[in-house]
Amino acid sequence: MSQTDKKKFPITEARYFATSNGLEKESLQIGSVVKNRSKGHRAPFKILRGYFIDLFLQNDLLDQFKEQYWPRGKEKGGDTECRSCLKIKSEFDKEMGGALLSFSSRKPSTKRIGPPPIEEALVTPVSTESPPVEDDPVKRTLIEDIDEIEHRDIGATTKSVLSNARIGQGPFRADVFSRWGNCCAVTGSTTHCAIKASHILPWRDSTDEERLDPHNGLPLIASLDSLFDTGLISFDSSGQMLVSPKLAESERKIFGLNKQALLKRPSEQMAKYLAGHRQKHGFGE
Repeated sequence: MSQTDKKKFPITEARYFATSNGLEKESLQIGSVVKNRSKGHRAPFKILRGYFIDLFLQNDLLDQFKEQYWPRGKEKGGDTECRSCLKIKSEFDKEMGGALLSFSSRKPSTKRIGPPPIEEALVTPVSTESPPVEDDPVKRTLIEDIDEIEHRDIGATTKSVLSNARIGQGPFRADVFSRWGNCCAVTGSTTHCAIKASHILPWRDSTDEERLDPHNGLPLIASLDSLFDTGLISFDSSGQMLVSPKLAESERKIFGLNKQALLKRPSEQMAKYLAGHRQKHGFGE
């Protein structure tokens, strides 16, 4: 790869990498959608990059792609371009009436018979009752936090580490997973692409040291992570799950919340973070 090619997220290499990891159908679909529907839209290549970045993110392959084919993605500027491309992709989806492609969240395997399912969304505009991604206050908060990191007077390496920690990736995610046997801390699931490594003490309330502290993170499957993040569940100092009275009994059954607990007792450091979580969300001691 030439020096010039390394400056931008390489599309040709992205297509090859996707195909070699069992995502050939998704790769072809991405090219087709952007080619047929990007007339009149600026930066079609950034839209393409955004789709590939999103595909690799959802299948837990982005770091591997950066390591193998895009060295700049591991250095200064690469992470910023990733976020820029994802934002342009989101804006493109919004203008076209909603997300045009939805990918499987299951990590691919080159040994399987066929690729994971992929669906092309209807061209019909999304109902106003379902706001686009950019209108999601959680997503806006994420973008605001990443922008705040980018504008801080700190080294490029520190920025990258903090940015990855904010989205539950990089060394923070690896350390959190390692402390819990590389599985969900409650269910024991090892489907990593369906598990989030989120902060116990919210990002906005944490110091940089706390943001990178693996004791301040829990690997939880997406449904439990969302319940925990919004304060509908918490855990006591022994690891027993606590369920908010705000969650109806019928909903508890849907989520399978029945005397669940963490797979092991929280460390002393984690217990302090959990105490803060319980206090924030009104769980009695």
